[in-house]
Amino acid sequence: DGTHAAAPGGGAGGARGGGRRGDDDDGDGVQGATSNMHRSEATVPFNALIHFMTFSTEPELSKPWMMKKPQVSTGTGFYIGNRRILTNSHVIRHATSLRVERHGQPGNFPARVLC
Repeated sequence: DGTHAAAPGGGAGGARGGGRRGDDDDGDGVQGATSNMHRSEATVPFNALIHFMTFSTEPELSKPWMMKKPQVSTGTGFYIGNRRILTNSHVIRHATSLRVERHGQPGNFPARVLC
């Protein structure tokens, strides 16, 4: 398919600078890493996109017996099947309550952290 890469000074296309045009045009010693690269980008359907509304209360680190003022924040995640949503930890950190909404669908629903 014309897509290949090799260690500096060897591999596909022969010795450095050899082979077909484009093997080491930029002189970085890596062959096949120029215009011949093809990318395939994964796409996620919008109906898998989940919006979070997180209600959280963080501990006051200088006064461990106190809590900071409650906050509301938002974030996103992706539906991965079996009634599970994958998101980053900062979206749900210190959550006291979570509400989720599927992209393009009205209404939101309670959610809970599993792990």
